[in-house]
Amino acid sequence: MYLRYRPEVLRTIMGDGHQRPLECSGANCEGPAQRQRVLAPVALAASPDGSLYIGDFNLIRRIGTDGTVKTLLRLK
Repeated sequence: MYLRYRPEVLRTIMGDGHQRPLECSGANCEGPAQRQRVLAPVALAASPDGSLYIGDFNLIRRIGTDGTVKTLLRLK
């Protein structure tokens, strides 16, 4: 199977088109991915279990397979 023959599909799984504030805590940074915002995504990685890891300016965030976001690391 050649990937170039497959239809292209692009879905937004996190964010609503608006930027989050620099200082982000609690419900503003964790919860359902569709309700979360990103400031400046700089990196994206996938894990074997299906989770996505996002480098978002000063945060490293994880979108789990259940669609929830958890902030793993905050850089100062």
